[in-house]
Formats: sequence, structure tokens, C-alpha cells
Amino acid sequence: DLRGALASAERASALTAGRSDSVALAAGLVHGHALVHLGESRRGRALYEPILEALEREGATWHWSHVGTLVPGQQLAWLEEFDRARALLERVVAAARAGGAPGLLPYPVACLSELWFRVGAWTRAYAGAEEAVTLARETGQEAVAAFALCCLARVEAATQNAAGSAGRADALLVAFAARRAVDRGVA
Repeated sequence: DLRGALASAERASALTAGRSDSVALAAGLVHGHALVHLGESRRGRALYEPILEALEREGATWHWSHVGTLVPGQQLAWLEEFDRARALLERVVAAARAGGAPGLLPYPVACLSELWFRVGAWTRAYAGAEEAVTLARETGQEAVAAFALCCLARVEAATQNAAGSAGRADALLVAFAARRAVDRGVA
């Protein structure tokens, strides 16, 4: 329910108005995220600026390097601010690698793959998606594995690898069916 999420985010932003601490930045992040998803990209993008400025001015703690950099990085890619998005996403990946945190790698690597896809860097997009699928499976992150498989299927379809793309689609259907069975208590 994006409208409900937006209403909650607006309340959080109102409660943190005038503050510049991490709570206010997080409220702005969630508020901007909801607006972008609802098609109000200009308003949502504006709410990211204080977060981006804080990251650039102060560097990032581990928490902000992952959460507060990843979300704006992914959405900046959607908004076609590719250079800034790439820098943010690569920063998250580098921090996770440096910290020896493989569980934090699959989603940002998949986001980077999505960015490379959008700019036509097929080899990088493919390699990133393949790495994200592998890491997600190795760390038990089913939802991220599905997202990474979608990234991989898109690259294969765009590069006219129809057999690979169809295979990825089949894998996604199997994963979805397995998840539904688990959710229903059948498996």
C-alpha cells in the first residue's frame, strides 16, 4: 500500500522537521522513496539531497553506507542519474566486501547490474547479475535471488540469448511456486 506508506513517511518527516540527525535523514529517505514509487520523482528526489550531502560531507557509518546509500543509489539509477547512482552503489559494494559481509552483497550487486543494464554495459550487467544470484543463493536470500534472476533474464533477453532468458524465467516460476507452498504450509 504505497499511499499508506506515503502517509506514514509524511508523518515521520513532519515529526523530524528541523532536525538533521540520522533519524531525520531516515525519515527523508523513506519519504523520498515512497514519492518516487508513486511517480512524484521530482519531490522524492529533492528529499534525497540532504542524505546525499551528509554522505558526501561526513562519510558513512556502516549503517548509512548500506541502507542510506543503497536506496538513493538504486533510485537515482531509475531517475537516470547514472554516474551518481554508480558511485553510491559501488560504495555500498566496496564497504560490504571490505567488511567481509557476503550477506550484504547480493542486493547492491543486483542493483549495480540493473544500472549497467540501463546504460547498455551488457558484460558488466551479466556478470553482476550472475554474482548476485550466486551470493543470494549461498546466503539464503530467496527474494534477492529472484530479483537477481530477473536482472539476469533481462540481460539475456536484451542480448538475444533467448534460451538463457527462458531458463531464468522457468527458474523464477519454480522459485515462486516453492515460496507459495512454504507460505501455505504445504512444503
